[in-house]
Amino acid sequence: LNFFLIPKLGVEGAALAALVGNFVLAAGGYIFVAKIADISHSYLLKTKLKVLLSAIIMGILVWYVNIYMHFVFSIFAGILVYPVMLFLTKTINKSQVQEAISLIR
Repeated sequence: LNFFLIPKLGVEGAALAALVGNFVLAAGGYIFVAKIADISHSYLLKTKLKVLLSAIIMGILVWYVNIYMHFVFSIFAGILVYPVMLFLTKTINKSQVQEAISLIR
């Protein structure tokens, strides 16, 4: 896919190829795992929607901050807002946050 898209679209082609490749990889993994393990489709859908909501809110905030401030501030805003949103939507819990912090230290 890179071979066709990058010469025609440049950086956007590389991004599009990466998006398509990651989508195919995720779909293939989902199909493969469903064949070998019991998975709760409703739990996966609910979790994906929470992650999507968190990402959308982070994206809006980053976009807004980037309009009025230097882009470095928008990066820090995204770094702060996304985990907070995951916590508020109960996608992650307190023990998972503590574990992540301990891994960083």
